[in-house]
Amino acid sequence: MKTRSVLWCTSTLAGVLMLSTAAHAVPYAFAGNQIQHLTLQLTDGTTTSPFPVQIVNGAVVGATTQLSDSAQFTPYANSGFLQPGVAGLASNVNQAFSGPGVAPAENTFNPAGPMGTFTGIRSDASIGAGAVSTGGVAVSNVAEGYGYTPLGVATGGNTATINFAITLATSGLSVLLDFQNLYNLIVHTDNVGDTATASITNSFSITNKTTGQQVFSYGPFPITQQISSQNGSPLDSSTSNTFNASVQSIALAAGSYNVSLSSSATATIIGQPIPEPTTLALLGAGLLALGFSRKRRPV
Repeated sequence: MKTRSVLWCTSTLAGVLMLSTAAHAVPYAFAGNQIQHLTLQLTDGTTTSPFPVQIVNGAVVGATTQLSDSAQFTPYANSGFLQPGVAGLASNVNQAFSGPGVAPAENTFNPAGPMGTFTGIRSDASIGAGAVSTGGVAVSNVAEGYGYTPLGVATGGNTATINFAITLATSGLSVLLDFQNLYNLIVHTDNVGDTATASITNSFSITNKTTGQQVFSYGPFPITQQISSQNGSPLDSSTSNTFNASVQSIALAAGSYNVSLSSSATATIIGQPIPEPTTLALLGAGLLALGFSRKRRPV
């Protein structure tokens, strides 16, 4: 009975010390989504023609952009911004950041640094100036989070949208979309109960302005990606790619249409801190001392 008591305390101490080695391992997620050389044209299946928009001083008449982002790292204050704009002109939304740390620099669309560079979650997006008829438009989205939240959940996300209103005088024309997509997703977890998820989404749709009916949409797997790590499985996961996409809509009837392009990035981390190594070591020492004390007690 005495031996069993000491063995129990010794094994408990070993478990406590094993936990202490993982006390600083925390979840991390990064999602980067960048679109370059965005071009819109009309095609009859044989030849192409310029996208039917009017440009005045670089701005596309009747075309709008909207950027939105948000960050939540409980119990710290939520952060979020909305920035409307005009297609053709550059647009930038303030970076959303929530957490106890110092936010990385605005418009940092790559990983801010090694895990642990900052504690919190951030989200940011921008649309560059340029003409869609010549492939001069770039869109960037980023979401990144690191650290344990006292209440367990942190999430950051953003969306960049470009909307064009066009009128086709004749039937049989299709909208031709070309762009280059660069994405980078990274996740990491160590401990049971932790989850890290990173995702990006890109979509293209055409809606009949008169009826409100969506007549075409595009958002396949190659440009809609998600990875995750849960309970340390896998410990680290990442995926990145650069590819060129070319999309042709169905032939459209004469009429007025809204053409919409949207891109987003989202990062979510879930987990709560385990006790610090010092606390665990003290607990283990106390348990071990208790075991030896019980061993010396007369039966």
